[in-house]
Amino acid sequence: MVKRKKNSGKKKSPVKKYLDFTGKDTAKITTDRVNIPDTYIFIGDVINLDYVSDKWDGKKRAYTHKLKKHGKMLVSPNGKTVLITGLNLNVTGRGLSG
Repeated sequence: MVKRKKNSGKKKSPVKKYLDFTGKDTAKITTDRVNIPDTYIFIGDVINLDYVSDKWDGKKRAYTHKLKKHGKMLVSPNGKTVLITGLNLNVTGRGLSG
């Protein structure tokens, strides 16, 4: 578990962004190896980003973000890796923006 630290004015770490985003005081850190292939297949444009989170109050809710700039959805040739590129998203204490 990683505990929330006070902001020192430096660029926020991914853990700090997660803690701000969820409103939680601790985060369980896990790692996973991701194989990023050299070739992807273009699937289509991403116009909204939907996800489910229990941020802030612990109740799972669905969130939809209408993207100002559309991203590109790409899939690896084996179909096991999906990437969304071309977005400028920021993770803040209020949620995603961009």
